[in-house]
Amino acid sequence: MNLNLNDPDSIIAWWREFPERHWDYLDVFAKQPQFMAAVRQARLRIRSDPQLAPILDRAVSSGADRRRAMAALLTRSRELDEDEFDPGAYGSH
Repeated sequence: MNLNLNDPDSIIAWWREFPERHWDYLDVFAKQPQFMAAVRQARLRIRSDPQLAPILDRAVSSGADRRRAMAALLTRSRELDEDEFDPGAYGSH
């Protein structure tokens, strides 16, 4: 798939391929002045389209769940790293 970030139709087609991930990517693209208007228009169309809005709702919810799960994994990983760290094992006393 070719994505044209200056074309709202292209953005919407791309978003539909993986809405859970691509909605968040639009935040990044929307910060680029050359893409801002097209991304804004695509998002407005997604939010207002009766067929796309429910997909967006599920995607945002799923994305939030994914981010919470990842944060929990990272937190747990850091806790394990801190619990297992033994400065003496690395020659520092």
